[in-house]
Amino acid sequence: YPRAIQLFHRLIALHPDSPFCEEAHRSLAENYANRMRQYPQAITQYRRVIDLERKAGRDVSPYRYELGRCYFLMGDSNQALEVYERILREAPEGEHSDSAAFQIGFIRFLEQDWEAAERGFRFLLERYPDSEWAFDGMLHLARCLRKLDRGEEAAALDQKIRERFPERADTLDTKEATGSGQPKR
Repeated sequence: YPRAIQLFHRLIALHPDSPFCEEAHRSLAENYANRMRQYPQAITQYRRVIDLERKAGRDVSPYRYELGRCYFLMGDSNQALEVYERILREAPEGEHSDSAAFQIGFIRFLEQDWEAAERGFRFLLERYPDSEWAFDGMLHLARCLRKLDRGEEAAALDQKIRERFPERADTLDTKEATGSGQPKR
């Protein structure tokens, strides 16, 4: 990967008007983020990709989501929240809007801000009820309710989870004991 990164940078420097520059920036961002775990460099590249995609009139929410993910993995929750909230403002029906909504609730959950996490998970479940994040959102919402001493509501939600996701009901107790919610790609 270091050699590929070097070649992508060379392409961009020697041929800035090449139609392949956009793909080079995208590949650089992915390599830095997912293979090299060099998040500041990935952030720089994702920002360039966002600018290029926006100029071309395309949806930038997938790249914003990856940008937020990089900030989260760097431990910068405030920046990650800003990025995820921007996705919801600018592209509420975008490809990763439901994922951004979950991550907002999850970050608040990790911060132990139970009220804000509850609002985040409720927003996810109301706005994106068929999201791939629905199970995790319901699960974490139940956990928030327990933390807020609203055990009856949590128990009712547990029952809804078992009814809606019977194939995952056996993992319910395991997930409650161990936690989950790492950012997905």
